[in-house]
Amino acid sequence: MVSTSFDGPESPGLPRGNLKTPRTVLDDLQPEDFWPGSAVRADHLLLIESEAERAAVLDPQSDTSWKKAFFSRLAAFFDRHAGSAPWLVKTSTTGDRAPESEVSADLLRDILHFAVSRLGRDGVLLGDGPAYARDYPSECRRLGWGPLLEEAGIAVVDLNQDDAREIAPGWPVSIRFLQAGAVINLCRAKTHRRFGVSLSAKSLLGALSGAALGYPKLIGRHGAVPWLLVELERRAPPMFSVIDGNPGVDGEGPLRAKPNGSHFIVFGEGCYGPDVRATIEMGFDPILVPGLIRPGRREYEEREVRWSELRQTGTDFLPAASCSWLYRSLRKRRRRDAEYRALRDGIRARWQRVAGWNADVHAPGSGEERER
Repeated sequence: MVSTSFDGPESPGLPRGNLKTPRTVLDDLQPEDFWPGSAVRADHLLLIESEAERAAVLDPQSDTSWKKAFFSRLAAFFDRHAGSAPWLVKTSTTGDRAPESEVSADLLRDILHFAVSRLGRDGVLLGDGPAYARDYPSECRRLGWGPLLEEAGIAVVDLNQDDAREIAPGWPVSIRFLQAGAVINLCRAKTHRRFGVSLSAKSLLGALSGAALGYPKLIGRHGAVPWLLVELERRAPPMFSVIDGNPGVDGEGPLRAKPNGSHFIVFGEGCYGPDVRATIEMGFDPILVPGLIRPGRREYEEREVRWSELRQTGTDFLPAASCSWLYRSLRKRRRRDAEYRALRDGIRARWQRVAGWNADVHAPGSGEERER
């Protein structure tokens, strides 16, 4: 059942920018294309740096005691938000991705055991709403999570089939998500063919009601995603996001991404800070990711930004060929030259096939590309 009452703003119309259109020059990537009503502000970079510092990154490969630091931070979150409502441990699933594209079973097991130790079995739910018409409990078994769920002894809920409430006309969201005592939001670090990266904020789309929207849940609605992600985070209970980059997956994500050699775990409260920090660990400049464009704040205006100095690991993720705005992040070291040329030539050929683009467009990174 879907409740149609809501107290928030209406969903905006589709933004002018086509998120499938290749873009490489930051000047051509205007925030209003992806973020209705926002303006370009010089302190946006300062906002990004400051929010990134609110999240933490650990390297399981070099720090054997990383779990102690991780669960110490998670315990502090539990202490601040203790209450009577069950907590939701939310994964990010589509219904057809390979297991290596989802959060690792070992990390999920550790988090479930910790949550049950603090809240009891009745105080913890595991849930998500796959993007495609897949039953979530069956999806858990397909991913090999069955034994660890039996061990944890907690309820598994399909958010697609849950009662829902609209947060804006046409956007029904699971009641269990909205009314949880808190949410532990888990995802794998991934590249994405449409949005550049797919991290903790995009994971929140699993709270949308598939029963009400149909499948795939976002078909024909991708243009509203930037607004929707922020609205979902605004309406969500207290949230602790965990981004599993040990390893992450890159290339033609999220469905055809391949594991790489990355080794990081990013975590923190909310979604924005963890997503910025994970984007940095992936080797991408966060100012080039449309979903991270937000209005700035005055208190950050005097700060100096060096986003790359925040990075603690060194595995560069390979962007999807369709996400040309991330090419400027690639470090053109000798070992990556062949990959970079292949990406550059592939996107150039793609541009030449797209109606409305000049056939003699310059190669990415030249600073001379312009959209007609």
